[in-house]
Amino acid sequence: MLWEESLALFRAEAVHTAFTQESRQGEAASLGNLGIVYDDLGQYGRAIEFHQQSLNIAREIGDRQGEATSLSNLGIAYKNLSQYSNAIDFHQQSLDIQREIGARQAEGDSLGNLGNAYLLLGQYSDAIDFHQQSLDIAWDVGDRRGAARSLGSLGTVYSSLGQHGRAGDFILQSLIIAREIGDRQCDAFSLCNLGWLYSFFGQYSDAIDFHQQSLGIAREIRHRRSEANTLGYLGTAYSSLGQYARAIDFHQQSLDIVREIGDRQGEVSSLGNLGDTHHSLGNYNRAIDFYQQSLGIAQKIGSLPSEANSLSRLGIVHSSLGDYSRAIDFHQHSLVIAQEIGSLPIKAESLGNLGNVYYFLGNYLRAIDFHQQAFDIDREIGDRRGEAASLVNLGNAYNSLGEYEHAIDFYQQSLDIARAIGDRQSESFSLHNLGGTFENLDDLPSAEQHFQASAHIQESLHSSELSDANRLSLLDSQQRTYHSWQVTLMDLGQPKAALTVAERGRAQALAVSMMRSLDRETEAFEPPIPLNLQQIQAIAVQ
Repeated sequence: MLWEESLALFRAEAVHTAFTQESRQGEAASLGNLGIVYDDLGQYGRAIEFHQQSLNIAREIGDRQGEATSLSNLGIAYKNLSQYSNAIDFHQQSLDIQREIGARQAEGDSLGNLGNAYLLLGQYSDAIDFHQQSLDIAWDVGDRRGAARSLGSLGTVYSSLGQHGRAGDFILQSLIIAREIGDRQCDAFSLCNLGWLYSFFGQYSDAIDFHQQSLGIAREIRHRRSEANTLGYLGTAYSSLGQYARAIDFHQQSLDIVREIGDRQGEVSSLGNLGDTHHSLGNYNRAIDFYQQSLGIAQKIGSLPSEANSLSRLGIVHSSLGDYSRAIDFHQHSLVIAQEIGSLPIKAESLGNLGNVYYFLGNYLRAIDFHQQAFDIDREIGDRRGEAASLVNLGNAYNSLGEYEHAIDFYQQSLDIARAIGDRQSESFSLHNLGGTFENLDDLPSAEQHFQASAHIQESLHSSELSDANRLSLLDSQQRTYHSWQVTLMDLGQPKAALTVAERGRAQALAVSMMRSLDRETEAFEPPIPLNLQQIQAIAVQ
């Protein structure tokens, strides 16, 4: 390795004798560079050893800039090991020296490093303050690399706060600068963040494309931590598409890497992601095992946002098992942490989860209170999907209370949002909910109109690209809509139209039955095309 050869040169007796100060400075610099290499490779323990040796030499020869640099490098390594208190201590020492000696660019770097540590502790206001100071210095001294990284970090913080539009602006600015100056690591970081934002808005194909680009760069520059993070994001995107086998593969690859390099925060994320995928597959006990492992590590390293997320996940899976008392305990604990760290997205999620549990328990007024609080936060932070989900939950609660006009208002608002953001499946669900509520009001023409619209959208969603799990879920929801539509048509005195809808339902029920019995190795199954009334009548007279 080049830096090892350099280190040997500076330690050579002849060089050391002739140039004592210079050789010691060169030795410290070479040790620091070796530490950076091992940090990038994910070998944080070895990185710390080299940075500590570099620090000792810098202090021995009175090199204040070298001392500050070594302290900063130690802070980064400890942050990567999820030892955030140690990281903050080293970065603060580095910042004090940079300010003392007037090193403005290095001061900006130290501020950014502090911002990264506070973000991981969930202290978002402090993180924004440090990154903004870092950005201001970068612009002031013309440090475009520093500006790109500060912009990307601000994007990450605002994304954590649920301010996704603002986050996207920062991330795009970061990507543009990174590509102009050839900063490959920052390029990969920005692409990964853009992929996450596209996933959040349900644009999974675009998200996967960004993540694949990011993964390629991470592997090219041999940055193991970035590689692991991107694999995790790819797994989450494929899980959202219902491609669970691929999702598990990506998450397992991510877990293997973070364990290899000692990245405890990454381990928390990978275990949680594996738990999510098994939860989606109905493997609840397996999911609980992954979530408990994730929670234990999050508590050990002091990552409050990760602890809150693990608690929320445990609450959801216990709700799936019908253990509502334990679910409430987990969600309440998550809510307390969210309030403590000021995370509005986690707070909204915890409130919504509590609302869902109380709805399942039949305590609709309590459910409404929690869902209303969640909705208010979703609207405040601009989370349109969360807003739509909260509106549906409010509609369901009012529907169960028999307050149908209120329910219709909430369902209609949810429908408007689904159409605005292009979420066709949510649109079909809102239409179905509206149909059921109009039926409760004995407004059968309106009910029939909404059930029909819902069914047509669901039929249009079938695609050869759908996973088996997603297709089965879609077919199941269609069955509910067909049945409601058929009953409404019969109540309207339209038996022929009801017969046509019944045939649609029969064809789709056959599709569900056949798909569930098909072996996974067989080719993808396409649902049969339902017969129309004329075809049914022709068959009847044969």
